[in-house]
Amino acid sequence: MEVTLKPAEFHEYVLNLLQHYIYYMSEFMAWPSYENAAFNVDDSVTGLSGHWKKADHFPYCIFVDNEMAGFSLVRVYPAESGTFDIGQFFVLRKCELK
Repeated sequence: MEVTLKPAEFHEYVLNLLQHYIYYMSEFMAWPSYENAAFNVDDSVTGLSGHWKKADHFPYCIFVDNEMAGFSLVRVYPAESGTFDIGQFFVLRKCELK
């Protein structure tokens, strides 16, 4: 199994995976589904679009055997310019290392 990390070029790819992230995390965070029974991604809550607009934010896609398997949203930690913070990290269950 080969795992690679590449800069995320398109917001849409991570947005699609973020819906799975919200679904899985709802078990631990008690997040409700919306009226349409979906786990919608609200940019005002996630701040996802900022990862493509801010110079100190870095979105990455995770690939397993050349298949997109997840994402990692990294930023420079606000209080310490030399420190990085992983805000969200997600890998599809089928691609988790065992």
